Amino acid sequence: MSGGDEAIRKAVHGVQYLVGLQVGSRVLSFVLNVAITRFVSQEVFGVFSLQHQLLLSLVLFLSREGVRRACLRVSSSQAPPAVQMKQVVNLAWLAVPLGLIIMPCVCFSFVVRATEEELSLPHYYTSIWLYGVGALLELLSEPMYCVGQHLLNYKARMYVETIGVLARCIFTYILAVHFQLGLLSFAFAQMLYGIVLVVGYYVYLVWFAPHATATRFSFMPHLLPGRSYVSYSLLHYTAVFTWQSLQKLVLTEGDKLVLWLSESLVNQSIFSVVNNLGSLVARFLFQPVEEVCANLFARLASADDQANIQKAYRVLRLLLRLMIVTGLFFTCFGPNYSHTLIDILYTSKYSMTAAPMVLAWYCFYVLVIAVNGVTEAFVHNVATQHQLRQLNFWLIAFSVFYVVLAVFLVRICGAGTVGLVWANCANMLMRISFAYWFIRNFFQKHNILPPLSVRSVLPHRRVCIAFACAFVTTYALGKAILPIPPTQSLPALALHTGVGAVFAGIVMLTLYLYEMPLLMEVYDLWRSH
Repeated sequence: MSGGDEAIRKAVHGVQYLVGLQVGSRVLSFVLNVAITRFVSQEVFGVFSLQHQLLLSLVLFLSREGVRRACLRVSSSQAPPAVQMKQVVNLAWLAVPLGLIIMPCVCFSFVVRATEEELSLPHYYTSIWLYGVGALLELLSEPMYCVGQHLLNYKARMYVETIGVLARCIFTYILAVHFQLGLLSFAFAQMLYGIVLVVGYYVYLVWFAPHATATRFSFMPHLLPGRSYVSYSLLHYTAVFTWQSLQKLVLTEGDKLVLWLSESLVNQSIFSVVNNLGSLVARFLFQPVEEVCANLFARLASADDQANIQKAYRVLRLLLRLMIVTGLFFTCFGPNYSHTLIDILYTSKYSMTAAPMVLAWYCFYVLVIAVNGVTEAFVHNVATQHQLRQLNFWLIAFSVFYVVLAVFLVRICGAGTVGLVWANCANMLMRISFAYWFIRNFFQKHNILPPLSVRSVLPHRRVCIAFACAFVTTYALGKAILPIPPTQSLPALALHTGVGAVFAGIVMLTLYLYEMPLLMEVYDLWRSH
């Protein structure tokens, strides 16, 4: 089996493991959030679900994202495997000193920015600093994590992170419900999660991984043959990717930044409820697919091997079409059932707010991020240093546009959290357009035919018609018979849900009839690799 085939085989298995991890961990987190909203105030839930998570994202993203992406470049180098392993370990340790610098700055900004509403909550200051410590503990697992990714050992991540999430959820529930520690419950649970990751990765990779008995390598920094710890090219890639991460952070967490700076804790909790629901599919399916694509494209398309580039073209086209079909399900059915879902899960405390409308628009956003995740995974992992600098320029432009548009829609137009979703959609469409231009030029340069077109990744025309009919029918029926809130009339709710199930079956049948080549190609790829 060639190197490209072996990479695809491990990537396919990686998708299985990571999807399993995402499903398990996110279901646990989702159930915890639903349960916690019934036992804590909206203000406490707003701090945990938005501010604590924003703090964690700022510290972790800025400290390790550039390092992780640079480690993927090691696999495409010509160095011996043992040297590659040392390079990965050395580079991964850079995340820790970066975190030691970034964490105090981020925590201090939250403390200085605290409002009277936030200061009225018990242990607000302490919870912020303890959450920062929890982020540092998580960073200590980076050398083990990056080694697992380099070896394509996705099973290690599945086991370790599942145990960590389970421990965090149980610990949070016990402290918040039975001991009623409020904000401290979430901070202590995050610290426990970081400890579980460090211990779990080390124990698994050293004692239980298939390669453990053969290598017994150390996770401490090693001196490389050139009397250095990290090569200049990898440091350069790390700097470029870290700068990109800062821009990407503004795009991915910009909505939380705007809400943190301008909205009350109650509105922050409402947004968090919608975000937990709306991003569920992105975390379950799109995120693991994007991570595996990044690893796969870095191995297939970063070298001038025509056969591997042809394989990368096939996998990219297949994944784009599959992501579009998946996203259309949520775009066509999600908006018309958003009110019902929130009313059932969170009762009228949230369903009588703007949450259902925000969730409805978020379902359209799901389709956009499905496409963007795959296209950017390709661009970021095959681009040269010069092309990455060009990409940086455009990401800055997109970031500025997004921030200006978000502030305009939220503060000036009064669109609230719905405006944030609109701004995100516009921004993602621009990023997809740039990535499509890059991808098309890349394959034309390597004489890969036929050229990647928009039509080649769209589903069959009759499939699109089936999706459109499903959306129009369920929308009109919901407006005609459903009361507000929907649970006030169970017969009407049952009829609306039943009609949606029928149309979902019709769409599935249409996919079977007119998208059989796509389904067979996915099946063949899965079976052969």
